[in-house]
Amino acid sequence: MVAELGLSYGVSLESEAAVALTLEWLSKNQEADGHWSSKKHSPKETSEVDTAGTGLAILCFLSSGHNTKKGSYKNTIKKALSWLVKKQEANGRFDHRNYSNGICTMAISEAAGMGLGGSLVKKARNKATDYLLSQQNASGGYNYKKSNSIQRNDLSITGWSLMGLRSAMLSGYKKKQIQRAFLKFSKMMDRVKGSTGDHSPDTKGLAWYTSNGKSSRKGSATQAIALLLRQYQGSKKSDPWLVAASNDLFAKQFTSYETFEVYQSYYSSLALFEYGGEPWKNWNKKNSMILIKGQKKEGKLAGSWGSNGLCHSTKGGRIVATSMACLILQTVYRYPRMK
Repeated sequence: MVAELGLSYGVSLESEAAVALTLEWLSKNQEADGHWSSKKHSPKETSEVDTAGTGLAILCFLSSGHNTKKGSYKNTIKKALSWLVKKQEANGRFDHRNYSNGICTMAISEAAGMGLGGSLVKKARNKATDYLLSQQNASGGYNYKKSNSIQRNDLSITGWSLMGLRSAMLSGYKKKQIQRAFLKFSKMMDRVKGSTGDHSPDTKGLAWYTSNGKSSRKGSATQAIALLLRQYQGSKKSDPWLVAASNDLFAKQFTSYETFEVYQSYYSSLALFEYGGEPWKNWNKKNSMILIKGQKKEGKLAGSWGSNGLCHSTKGGRIVATSMACLILQTVYRYPRMK
């Protein structure tokens, strides 16, 4: 990947070595049936995050260009995709929570887009996408599960759901319907701008966590999600909101893995990579250094990152923390920048 992308985007020999070590650890620690167990590596966890964790692990392999046809990890990916397809229910969902459905739709869609798994994976992508489309609230956002009586819009869950839909669209499925879903979300974002002080040139660049108008803090994961999705909707880099939000995220730069919020950093990295320029270069250089230093290098845990107890790493344990850290290092070749 280094030779293909060049160092200008932020890929380095050290970051690629860290990714390679992660893939080796994930492959060695895959369960016989194809999934990854959170409880096995983090005793306090439960199997409820295994579906999302498996989706994230699959994305790590696909993001580095590995496939089911050749290479060291072809059987790893085959088993994981097979487990995910079997996990899917008749209505298309993988889990009763939509954040997990969004993650798994990303994984199955990216596999389908790479031509992996044949008709079974394509069928699973189609069902998963149709389910996610049906789960969008009339107001434009997503909740853990759609409810006709409660219109709760959660920006974190909305982010995963829309990213799942975007992966499906990029793989060639239901482009028009997915564009309409993004447009509905964009209109909702505009409606809540007033409550976060974003209807003026001196915008605060804030986002909301839930659409009751409560603002998130600066440098938060939800601010990063909003920055990424606004750019995908066509907002210009000169937009005052984008400028304020990107500055906030850069100011929230972490200093060590002990203070590192992997979930916030995942979305911040995607958002700032899309934004480009100095904010991205400065962010990525420091971020990568922290992750490389924080990765286990010896013993049975070599290639992994432990949960430091912050943000969503607490819930997902070592599997989720490791997969998300790996995906952060893979940011520059996960999605092409929009023109």
